[in-house]
Amino acid sequence: MDSRKAVVIVVSDTGHVENHLVQIGEGVTPADLERTVNLLNERLIGTPLSQLQKKINVELGQLFRDHINNYEQVLGMLERTMVSGVSEKLFFSGKTNLMEQPEFQDVGKMRLVYKTLEEENLLQQWFRTQQTDGLQVSIGQENQLEAFEACSIITASYAINGRHVGTLGVIGPTRMEYRRMIKVVDSLSKDLSKLLTGFNE
Repeated sequence: MDSRKAVVIVVSDTGHVENHLVQIGEGVTPADLERTVNLLNERLIGTPLSQLQKKINVELGQLFRDHINNYEQVLGMLERTMVSGVSEKLFFSGKTNLMEQPEFQDVGKMRLVYKTLEEENLLQQWFRTQQTDGLQVSIGQENQLEAFEACSIITASYAINGRHVGTLGVIGPTRMEYRRMIKVVDSLSKDLSKLLTGFNE
């Protein structure tokens, strides 16, 4: 690798890993990079992805000024790479199972559901409204999204040491077996919270 390039590795509490190749500015020394890595590891643990930009600019910005000779170049490097590249992620599995349900035999209805599932920004906003501790059940029009008016959605938050880090859930017809699915979602969220907390200790 070029001597003026480095790899920034971002690992979230949920296990998501992102690699970013960065160009090291002229005048940034190995000592500057070492101090930067130490400060990032000390100060960013537990910071939500949505707050990284603010924390780097405000809290870490002052520390960089105090401890790193070429702090302006280091801050610029971080803003152009790590912060801009990190985002909340949505993951889906089993979308085709919806097509097997009689409620979704209507092509237009199914197309609307699939289109909505592809609109990541819209779904991220919707999930943020669901980010309450514990389990939540939304039925039909309670979902406040036209595509999901024929659906029920069961969600549950998962956490690390009691701090919310994500949400998981299931989407299905309003006639779903609520008792069974609520038990499944609740158990998964608790098991995932326990597992992630164990990794973080």
